[in-house]
Amino acid sequence: MEVLNKIAALDGVRAAVLVSGDGFPLESVIKDEALNVEEVAALARDGAAAARDMAENIGQGQFVQGVFEYSKGAILLTNLPLRMTLAVVMSRGGNKAALWNAAATAFPEVIRAL
Repeated sequence: MEVLNKIAALDGVRAAVLVSGDGFPLESVIKDEALNVEEVAALARDGAAAARDMAENIGQGQFVQGVFEYSKGAILLTNLPLRMTLAVVMSRGGNKAALWNAAATAFPEVIRAL
């Protein structure tokens, strides 16, 4: 999927993974060989499910997208149809604003590709 290559080309992106509703990688671009794509996919599915549940249970509506910051970087999760998730792992030095904008811009392209 070309959109994953565009996102993965951003400075600091370590991996971009399209995850099935069952937690399996459908498409991926892994730039950091230390990351296991199956593990990233399974954890991204769990994280997106938790974000969906939280949003629904506190009356915030449907989870759309979130960037979660950590001491060593960030993870972007985008909710997609059929409980699929776009997961992007970024190093600490990466530009989170550029990632957020790229993911938002790519959203329609991802939907068309599904």
